[in-house]
Amino acid sequence: MAALLRTKRIAWALALFLAALVLSFSYVSGRRYLNALVWVEHTQVVVETLEAIVSDVQGLESGHRGYVLTGEAAFVEQAPAAQARIQKAFQLLATLVADSPSQSARRVALEREVAQKLAFMAETAALRSAGETEAATRRTASLRGKRMMDDLRSLVTSMEQQERQLLAARSAAAHRTQRETIVAISGCAFAMLALAALGVLGMQRDARELREAAGELAESEERYRVLVENVSDLVTIHRPDGTLSFVSPSVGALLGRTPEEAQSLSPTNLLHPEDFASARYAFEKFQAGDVASGILTCRLLRRDGEYRWFEFKVTRVKDEHGNLRHYQAAGRDVTIRRQLEQRLAEQAEELRNLSLRDGLTGLYNRRGFLELSAQAVRVAERERHRLGLVFVDVDGLKRINDELGHGRGDDAINEAADLLRTTCRANDLVARLGGDEFVVLASNVEGESLEVLKARLERAVARVNDQPGRHYALSFSLGAATFDPLAPVPIEALLVEADARMYEAKARRQGSRLRAREADASLA
Repeated sequence: MAALLRTKRIAWALALFLAALVLSFSYVSGRRYLNALVWVEHTQVVVETLEAIVSDVQGLESGHRGYVLTGEAAFVEQAPAAQARIQKAFQLLATLVADSPSQSARRVALEREVAQKLAFMAETAALRSAGETEAATRRTASLRGKRMMDDLRSLVTSMEQQERQLLAARSAAAHRTQRETIVAISGCAFAMLALAALGVLGMQRDARELREAAGELAESEERYRVLVENVSDLVTIHRPDGTLSFVSPSVGALLGRTPEEAQSLSPTNLLHPEDFASARYAFEKFQAGDVASGILTCRLLRRDGEYRWFEFKVTRVKDEHGNLRHYQAAGRDVTIRRQLEQRLAEQAEELRNLSLRDGLTGLYNRRGFLELSAQAVRVAERERHRLGLVFVDVDGLKRINDELGHGRGDDAINEAADLLRTTCRANDLVARLGGDEFVVLASNVEGESLEVLKARLERAVARVNDQPGRHYALSFSLGAATFDPLAPVPIEALLVEADARMYEAKARRQGSRLRAREADASLA
């Protein structure tokens, strides 16, 4: 038995070696034949391209001749399109003959001849357009155009002959390789037939081993069946077209459905509408063979109408020949995990928003203003509209804090924020930079828009101050700057400019008040 086993191993080794030789010869022969087929197609494309160039040049020549004889512009209406096709054909031809220096040289000469021919026709048409009909007719009747066309055709003929010669040489080499391969494969085939006779000696032993393996496989399948029927995950098997051929009994606990009911439903009945496109895309990738296995996360509909999140591990299963047998998927309910992830994402977004907001007024803080104003500047530059920035300072806030307490100071800050929020437009950006400083960024401002905004703010402040029972009076100092998209500057520069103008306005107001008090004192 040991000797038979050694003989069998040697026979299989020789068979594999011969099979490798056969495959090698077959591969070489196949590659040669494929190359020959490629070159046949290559030659056809070169010939068709050359013929298309000649045809377009002839068409242009006929059209120009008709235009010269009749003066009708209709004869040359298609000339631009034909010239474009000729240019595109030469680009293709340059790629096709790039590996042949001689053909490349002929292609350059042919392109030069065509250019000369087109220039000759253009000059003739120009004479006819200028009213020099006789001169244009004489040029058309001369032999110069015919000689150009003959030279052009001669170059095309030589290129076609060269292509056919190259094709013949390559085809001959491919046929020679095929004959050598047939001889080698025949010898290997006879040797393999001899080895096949040795294989008969081990058939009985192989049959016994096969029966034993079949028994082990049956036991393995039984264990797999018990495992699948009792596992808590949802196990499915899909045919190559995507339809279900098996659903594990766990579908009852997970989706409230029987396996038969689940198999009878189409994916559109089970999948959430928002997940159908992504699932289809993933299935197409599997069908195309781009991926062998992957993770698919989607929502499935329970019988009670609730959608549950599932995470499936999907695998392509092939048969012994390497062909697709089916898709196998094992999924678990990850709804709670998705809900936690969603909650964490919402909390992260909420924390981000909090980092951009002022805690006292609810307006954007300095960080939020800088982020959003940068976006507004990009939009203004793209759409070419102006922005207006108003720097607002609450006057006398220190006095309110010192005399009335910080609670009243906070009230004053909130009143100022409310005034700015209600007075400005909905699309204006209002922010508190800190302390008693606010800023407004208005979009699409033209002419006196900023003055109008400042006037609205002053009237709103006056109305608030006229209310009875107030403990303090609100007062704003304003400074404005304009962003011009034709001469853009950073938003920080606008802040500095508006801040400086605000202090100038505050100084002018304080100076006016001082002069008024001095005048009152002098009158007294």
